[in-house]
Amino acid sequence: MRAGKLDRRVQILDPVESQSGSGEVTVTYEPATGIGAGDGKVWAQILPLAGAKYFAADAVNSRVTHTIRVRRQAGFRTNQRVRHEPEPGKFQELDVEAVLEIATDRRHVALMCVLRESEGWR
Repeated sequence: MRAGKLDRRVQILDPVESQSGSGEVTVTYEPATGIGAGDGKVWAQILPLAGAKYFAADAVNSRVTHTIRVRRQAGFRTNQRVRHEPEPGKFQELDVEAVLEIATDRRHVALMCVLRESEGWR
């Protein structure tokens, strides 16, 4: 893959659990410190699955809606989220369902993701 195809700046988010005074555990997401320049931001190619590719992914995991290709580095996990801005001022978050090594190119990995539904006002 040429570097020109990695044309989107995305942020990888790690889950952080916190406990309130009443004992309730909540999960929030913060930028991954071990990825990118410490802020979790990396260059990526975002590929929405459609047509035949979507049906092929459906056989493995019916929820996968996007493939995100990034340069290979340590730190990508299945419990993370990816945040990107498809339009100025509009953000999307995707849950990482699987991290796959691209067999033809060992310099990149594919993050198989699910688009998150809106959780109220953002």
